[in-house]
Amino acid sequence: MLASASLSYTSVDPIITGSVNNLFNTASFTGPNRVAKTDRVRPAVDVLLNRNRFECGHKTVMRFARRPGPY
Repeated sequence: MLASASLSYTSVDPIITGSVNNLFNTASFTGPNRVAKTDRVRPAVDVLLNRNRFECGHKTVMRFARRPGPY
């Protein structure tokens, strides 16, 4: 039998009625150790691409800063 849970609010406080125990039996929470439970695939960071984006943004800001009057 599948246990159900409901979520309600008292003012701004969330109240869970029922069991949410089955949520913790998923692959996200089970594993042989903490690393296996919390380690996620992280995308590779392209440092040069991010640097170029910051330089482009900086150039745009500087171009607008040289303009007279309000933005």
